[in-house]
Amino acid sequence: MSETLPKNDPENVKAAKNSTQKKAPKNPKTQKAPKVPNNVPKKDHYQRLTYLYKIGNIMSSKLVNSGSISQTTKQGTNTFDILSRAYIKNLDLVSKKVVLKLHPNIKRTICKNCSRLVVTSPNSTMRIVNESKKKLPKNDVLEIVCECGTKKRFPFGKDPSYIPFAERDSVAVDANL
Repeated sequence: MSETLPKNDPENVKAAKNSTQKKAPKNPKTQKAPKVPNNVPKKDHYQRLTYLYKIGNIMSSKLVNSGSISQTTKQGTNTFDILSRAYIKNLDLVSKKVVLKLHPNIKRTICKNCSRLVVTSPNSTMRIVNESKKKLPKNDVLEIVCECGTKKRFPFGKDPSYIPFAERDSVAVDANL
């Protein structure tokens, strides 16, 4: 016959609790990592934006690499420059239409006034400016001047170890843009 144990006995209560609790696996390899979603919302739009940026960058680099042989229109402007600006303008319009945010690194390379890629443009200039009276290195500002005269200023001297939010490891960012 089976033996009945008293319910109020502390050893029996502990044994009952331990038998009902699930033990966590001790091996870290058996623990499952959090699932990453397989599908990206609006993936086709991201691909279109990526394509427009890449083709605009290619046209802009052809403008730089064309050298002495340049294809110009009747007005004297380069066709590669016109195409590059059209693709970048289209990129901006599509991102606004489908309500997608561009990565900050991409925004930094585009002139808001004339839709040129200021980093690869042959007529844009980059320089370090320090307008403080004491000329402290923490007040250094990177200034990029576009062909149209628009200036983009990025402070970088204050904290050299600073990592922008979009480039941190803890932030999940789409790799396409």
